[in-house]
Amino acid sequence: DSLRLDIDVTDLEAVRRHFSLGAMKLVGHQWGTAVLLKYWLRYPARVERAVLLAPFPHKGDFVWELQYLPNDSLAHRRHGAARAARLDSTDPAGYCRGFWGFAFSPIEEVDPRVVRRLAPVICNAPPQQLRQREAVQRQLYLSFGTWNWVDSIPTMTIPALVITGSGTE
Repeated sequence: DSLRLDIDVTDLEAVRRHFSLGAMKLVGHQWGTAVLLKYWLRYPARVERAVLLAPFPHKGDFVWELQYLPNDSLAHRRHGAARAARLDSTDPAGYCRGFWGFAFSPIEEVDPRVVRRLAPVICNAPPQQLRQREAVQRQLYLSFGTWNWVDSIPTMTIPALVITGSGTE
């Protein structure tokens, strides 16, 4: 129940108050960008600057729109076969090392060099936590309801740097 955007925003404000901080300079990565944006929308005077790294999708429909972009069909077939074989349950660490790129990005990361290079850090968790990853992500997405920040983002009056990649090195 605690995996909700509004709770993360409330927690961030509690940290700010606890340390008696004024307006903050915040950096958010992926999910953290959603927390940062919702925090700014709720408490605009408490954010001085923002850096958004690999931002969370700006609207819920974006996640569905990505399905229609070109993708690596071979990687998708391998991922489907691994799911059908239930490797996500029987070998969560191996499954994570091979397919984390399908779970941690709205656009799957399938470049084998990137997947191999980042897998040790991303998949460094006990098997039970790795098995729960999808349930955790589902809970986070459900906490949003229907979201669309297209109108809100342009109203940010603070300096903000958005950093995103093109999928190439």
